[in-house]
Amino acid sequence: MEILAPKFDAIIVLGGGISPDDDLHPTSVIRADLGKRRIDDEWSDRIIFSGGAIGGELTEAEAMEKRAIEQGLNPAVSLTETFSMSTILNAAHTKELITDPQELHNLAVVTSEWHKRRVRGIFKHVYDIMNPDSPYEVKVIGVPDTIEPRRRYEEPARLAWNKFLLHGTTPGDEKGILHKLEKYYGKGSVGSVVLKELV
Repeated sequence: MEILAPKFDAIIVLGGGISPDDDLHPTSVIRADLGKRRIDDEWSDRIIFSGGAIGGELTEAEAMEKRAIEQGLNPAVSLTETFSMSTILNAAHTKELITDPQELHNLAVVTSEWHKRRVRGIFKHVYDIMNPDSPYEVKVIGVPDTIEPRRRYEEPARLAWNKFLLHGTTPGDEKGILHKLEKYYGKGSVGSVVLKELV
């Protein structure tokens, strides 16, 4: 019996780090590679790379996209969200700038296995998944990542911090969430997005 690949409106790949010299952290590499493989497997016909920069010329999103294109990804199916510097911002910016305007509702989010719990909680809140009237469905896909054990050990503290940041915000209100986060990430935290005509 043929096993059909799951179908998503888009695959979102979360950045995992980039150096000031534009070198992708190995965590970003394995996430980008999994996202590209899932496009090859026909899980979706579009992919969103999400992540900002820390001083270099390229953002995480641009560097991941560049790597995927070098491995054969069709540039026409790729979008980049280039400002986010945290997981909450990944969720809020992709929703406000890409998935809402383009009505991409059935989403797969690619991250590291150790990051899945936090990603699931954040996207559930930002995309208002628990609301029966929400058009969104989000599946979080984890790639095994033993490259930097320290990150896994830091997850409980990061999870508590993210819960604090989201406390008091309305599920599904990404603009309100971004407004609150300006206090911690600075004014103008609504970033930029590169949109291409998709084939």
